[in-house]
Amino acid sequence: MKTIYIAVLMSVFVVFLMSCAAKRINEEELMSRITANSEIGDAKTTVALIRKVDTQNFSDKNKENIQILLNRFGGNYKRELISSDDPALDVLLNLYEHYWWQVLTKSKSVDAADKEIIQWFESIFGAKEIQDSQFNLEKSLQDYLQLKGGNRYYFLMGRTPPLLELMVWKNNNEKKYTVHLVESDVEITVQFIGEFISNGWLNYATAGKSMTGGWTTDDKVVCLGDEYDRQSEKFELSILKHEGQHFSDRKIFKKLAATDLEYRAKLSELAFAQTTMFKLIDDFKAESKNDPQCPHCTASFRLIQNLSKEIAEKNVSKINSAAAQLLKENTIALTSHAQKREKDGTAGR
Repeated sequence: MKTIYIAVLMSVFVVFLMSCAAKRINEEELMSRITANSEIGDAKTTVALIRKVDTQNFSDKNKENIQILLNRFGGNYKRELISSDDPALDVLLNLYEHYWWQVLTKSKSVDAADKEIIQWFESIFGAKEIQDSQFNLEKSLQDYLQLKGGNRYYFLMGRTPPLLELMVWKNNNEKKYTVHLVESDVEITVQFIGEFISNGWLNYATAGKSMTGGWTTDDKVVCLGDEYDRQSEKFELSILKHEGQHFSDRKIFKKLAATDLEYRAKLSELAFAQTTMFKLIDDFKAESKNDPQCPHCTASFRLIQNLSKEIAEKNVSKINSAAAQLLKENTIALTSHAQKREKDGTAGR
């Protein structure tokens, strides 16, 4: 009788543990969906999803993130981004924050919201100057803000699809690295940046759960220094392998489409990933979407499809090898296509 009683207790305990695990998985899946929606510029869907979720058993960190998103996107616009000590910069921050909010909540189309940003810059620098191909917006803003009596800031602007970008920071320092890629070694300079005033629209859209971690310029790779342990695999993959692949590809392939750039960089990550492999794959799955307006999403969609067999086997070394092979095959295809265009006289089109 005692044996039966113990067996029943064990069964109940196992069911309890399985239930807890299921709740935890459910929470993670929902948070991934929330973040993925935000990353493609759709806070409206994010809010609708959150309102269907029972967050009672969620972690305090996730509850806090959800509450920020609801407060930010679930009602009227509320100003949050301020530099506190530079009125001229505050005008720019408020302009972009309101722009992001309008597009993310679908209150205004991207095109209509873009026009408001462009009109502001035209009012400061002149329409003719803005349209000049030699016009450097970041440098012009630095000079403009200093002229207004403010501090010296650094900027990243342009567009991180689908929204116009604004990242603002104060500190820069550099270090040189030799990066081993699948097909070559590349020498890169990494510029570590910090003391952010604006972390960009991805950070705003996800309440800090996601942000642009780095990017490339003509002569260096830029990295958010405060976000990475420089000894970690995350830094090795996300910055050195991913951005290093961008740096190499932009020198070899002229005018390579953004989706191709991201596809190759993500393959480079998977070709070298070890302990973070399946977390990386989960992240790619979460953002996977065949959407021409979102290069990261489309690139993830392609590689998840192309590596479906190896991913299902959950064998790290097989995924490494398959990703490296796909990258090499893609290089051959791109080279062949470039040679054909050059032969046909369409290389510059």
